[in-house]
Amino acid sequence: MRRDMDLVRQILIIAADEPGYIDSGRLKDRIADNSYSQNQINYHATIMREAGLIDASESVDYIGDTAVTVKGLTWAGQDYLAAVSNDHVWTETKKKIAKAAQSATLAIIKMTAEAITEAMIKSML
Repeated sequence: MRRDMDLVRQILIIAADEPGYIDSGRLKDRIADNSYSQNQINYHATIMREAGLIDASESVDYIGDTAVTVKGLTWAGQDYLAAVSNDHVWTETKKKIAKAAQSATLAIIKMTAEAITEAMIKSML
């Protein structure tokens, strides 16, 4: 399964706004795009935990299905979300990355979003 950065962003936004824990089933209900499967959401939450973006735990039910519970964002997750949470910045970031490279790492996406934000702020000064 490939990483979907739109889904990563949505999970971060939802988890940041949640006052407590949120399990992957409730994440699925809150994600705007209903085309994501529960398996995709679980996978992304798992790799986001591995990347240090979220604090999460996994559990397996009696039939072998995995569920992920997101406990909150890490410092790195908060920083990444701060860079990509603005819809205009996110749209521009995706355009620039698609034009230059088609895909990018978290670090490159964050750097691009920060550069766009910096340019917006400089234009206001």
